[in-house]
Amino acid sequence: MLYVVQKYDVACILLEPILQNIGIVKPKEGYLEGLRKMADAHGFLLIFDEVKTGFRHALGGYQSICGIQPDLSTFGKAVANGYPLGVIAGKKEYMDYFVDPDRSKRVMIAGTFNAFPLTTAAAIATLKKLGSAEHRVYEHVEALGARLEQGYNEIFPKLGVPFYVARQGSAFCTYFMDHAPVNFHDILDNHNFELDTQYRKKLIKEGIFNFPAPIKQGSISFAHTEDDIDRTLEATERVIKSL
Repeated sequence: MLYVVQKYDVACILLEPILQNIGIVKPKEGYLEGLRKMADAHGFLLIFDEVKTGFRHALGGYQSICGIQPDLSTFGKAVANGYPLGVIAGKKEYMDYFVDPDRSKRVMIAGTFNAFPLTTAAAIATLKKLGSAEHRVYEHVEALGARLEQGYNEIFPKLGVPFYVARQGSAFCTYFMDHAPVNFHDILDNHNFELDTQYRKKLIKEGIFNFPAPIKQGSISFAHTEDDIDRTLEATERVIKSL
């Protein structure tokens, strides 16, 4: 039997540079660089979904950290500190399609609240604070994240089961498995979901809210302090002992 494989043109590859809907799963070394080279070689667009990673990790998004520039990027409400606002950004040659005077070429963006004054003002204020040398937002949340990670790595061995603390800046997740996860299948095969659920529910009873569903990302905000991190670690140790 003869099978005919048809060739299809690929318009784009759209991905999260870090998978943060399943905790914190970072790309393997060279993965994003390989996609950038592949996109350039074959003429398709590389698009980063930075709704989760965007302004949480850096003012320039995760792309400014990894050094890989996509052709287009999407960002979410973090740009406006929680107010509902979405952002599409990218290279001029592609962004120009949204304002092309030739309507036959123009790509339409429709939204009831496009450029709504309240959300736009919130975004401007947020970006100013994130970029402020006075507030040093990213330095603050990185220091708190490192403090939490160090504490976890001292506490979780007392549980006597495999664990791995994954963190990027102010986002974190503890996996009950013996290595850093590489994808969702790896997590499904190796993570102890039952233990994770028990741990999170007990933590809530101790007054620390960690979303009560396995492998959900935890988040530190600029409003948190070292005392908040220490309180979290103390509660975590009590939970570990009870488990």
